[in-house]
Amino acid sequence: MKYYYGITFLAGLLVFACAAVAPRRGTYEANMEKLPEEQTIVAAPGETIVLRLKSNPTTGYQWRLGCAPDPALVMVVTNRYLPSEAEGRLGAGGHEEWILRALSAGRTSLVMEYLRPWERDVAPVETRRYQLLIR
Repeated sequence: MKYYYGITFLAGLLVFACAAVAPRRGTYEANMEKLPEEQTIVAAPGETIVLRLKSNPTTGYQWRLGCAPDPALVMVVTNRYLPSEAEGRLGAGGHEEWILRALSAGRTSLVMEYLRPWERDVAPVETRRYQLLIR
C-alpha cells in the first residue's frame, strides 16, 4: 500500500512539473510603440493577440480601426483604456489595449488610427499599419 501511494505521488509530481515548465501558448502580446511600421505579427488559430498603444483620452484622442482585419481570419474581442500607474497625475496618459482572436489561417492587414472621433475630414494624428499572419 505504501508503494502505491509513493508511485501515485511521483506520477502527480511529474504531471505538475511538466505543466509548470511547458511553454505558454495561446497569447501574443505586443507593445505597438516598439514594433516597427509594417511589422508582421504571427499567431496561430485560436490564439489571443493583445495589442497595447499609448493613449491619453483626456485630449479627446482615441485609437480606432482604420482598416479592420479580415473577419474570417481575426475577430476583435474588445478594447479598453488602461490608465497609467502615475496615481494622482491629472491628464496623465495610459494605454489602450486591443484584444483580438485569431480564427483561421491566412494573412490580413491591421490599420490603427489615433484621432478624435467627432472631428470630420481631419486626418488622424498617428496611423500604424501591421500585417497579421495566422498559421
